[in-house]
Amino acid sequence: MFHKLKIFFACALAFAGTLAVANAQQRRAAPAEESRSVSDVILRCTYWTRGATDKQETKLFIKEGREYKPFFISEMAFIRAYEYDGPVPIPIFRKATEAEIKKRTEDGVKKADREYIQHASIDTKGLRNVGVLILGDISSSRTVVFDLSEKNFPEGSLRIMNMTGMTLAGEFGMPKETKKEIFQVDARNAIYTTKGVKERTIKDLKLAVIDPRLPNGAQIVFASSAAFRPTSRSILFVAKSTHETEAGKVPKVEIRQISVYPLPPKPKEDESARGNTPRGNRNAKPENRKKGADKKNDKQPLRRV
Repeated sequence: MFHKLKIFFACALAFAGTLAVANAQQRRAAPAEESRSVSDVILRCTYWTRGATDKQETKLFIKEGREYKPFFISEMAFIRAYEYDGPVPIPIFRKATEAEIKKRTEDGVKKADREYIQHASIDTKGLRNVGVLILGDISSSRTVVFDLSEKNFPEGSLRIMNMTGMTLAGEFGMPKETKKEIFQVDARNAIYTTKGVKERTIKDLKLAVIDPRLPNGAQIVFASSAAFRPTSRSILFVAKSTHETEAGKVPKVEIRQISVYPLPPKPKEDESARGNTPRGNRNAKPENRKKGADKKNDKQPLRRV
């Protein structure tokens, strides 16, 4: 076992420089997306209350024209998608408290706007299919925006989002596979997406922190086996732990996983009302919903081993 770990660390460190150069070249080669004043966006949003495990559904609001439309989000789950066609950045609102409504009335705020206070502003960066993670509890306005398009995040793949401020190295592949996928994820808000599977496959994932203060220069922080399917995608969010770190030691990490399911087909009767109805609404007619689209989690999520 120790010999295998040494091989893993050696491979991770050896590939680190090469992958860093390749990633930099890929970022330079990618054409910059132009921001637009009006955008047609499919928006999926979740939040992560660090150190908490309870999942709660929260109702926020998106303003389209003069109307505030409900936008439901849940702790670490994409329960619904919203089709938005309006100005960007997208303003997200919350319901005001009674005290806030009273103050806003005194300040002369219009009656239609008194009950809603802007909570966050989401810059879609010209993306069409957008995922948003609100870090902290629902009162936080710190957001991480990422691309959910199938072109850059294909079905059957796993995406690692590194928000630790440290460099991660990884190994991904089938248990008995000799040539596993070796990768490096850069220090901050970096993304790595594995190759997609063509059929249901069990794969192992190992993540290690790269730091010269550690023995062998690396330390495994996550190891898991999971079933991957060609009809769904998974995201692994990695962030520094909220617990204090002892002086001179590498900070611990917290890891959460979320599944991304295909959007249900759009109802034919809504073709002329684009942007007015949340996609994946649980109240939609059964024939207009794709089986499994509203599930909060995969039946076989990534689990520690």
